[in-house]
Amino acid sequence: MVPVMSPSAHGIRLVELPAVRDRKRQAFSVIELPAVRDRKRTAFSIIELLVVIGIIGILIALLLPTLSSARRQSRALACKAQLQNIGAAFHMYLNENDGWYPPAPYSPTFNPNKLTLVSEYLGRYLEDDNKRIWRCPGDEEYFAKYGLSYSYYQELGDRRITQTFFFKILRSSSLVPILWDAEGTFHGGTVPFNWLFADGHVDNFLKDVPFRPNEIPQRKLTFEKRQENGTQH
Repeated sequence: MVPVMSPSAHGIRLVELPAVRDRKRQAFSVIELPAVRDRKRTAFSIIELLVVIGIIGILIALLLPTLSSARRQSRALACKAQLQNIGAAFHMYLNENDGWYPPAPYSPTFNPNKLTLVSEYLGRYLEDDNKRIWRCPGDEEYFAKYGLSYSYYQELGDRRITQTFFFKILRSSSLVPILWDAEGTFHGGTVPFNWLFADGHVDNFLKDVPFRPNEIPQRKLTFEKRQENGTQH
């Protein structure tokens, strides 16, 4: 304690200064100990780091399929928009050619007569003769090899649409496809996903059914059993 003069009727009074009281304190209370321990700690242990890395890995594994699916959907929508623009170019070509479609080949990969590609017929009807519009956003290799990501209904260049095979079967120009994805793998399937129809809309045409190799032997086995039992249908 430090004596301090203080006016009082009883003389000198001794008081304890706060600074001195703090210096005398050499221990922490139970409540204060965790906070002190936390302040002294400056790094993670190896176990904690491994736990954090493991959690991050699990989150990435959960998010990757969702991100991949969202990316495919985005590319499919961009491809659909491109085909709609190409559809508008088709109609401008039809108006200038008495309703006839371009006499173009099915695709660059099947063109024995060396016909002019459909992209060259319609190029001048597209903005700045944009060649990128002929590349499907989901196409990573086909366009680089052949310069065109889509297949064309070649029969349209040979006869009127009402005389084509598809029209005779489907009986409506809105159901007749004129341009579609050259490969089903562009959008993660097994069949072409986006199809441009004669009326200008874009939709699906074929159902993407996963191939199951075990189904064929199963059906064959069922047929053979029916033959053995004399119940062939």
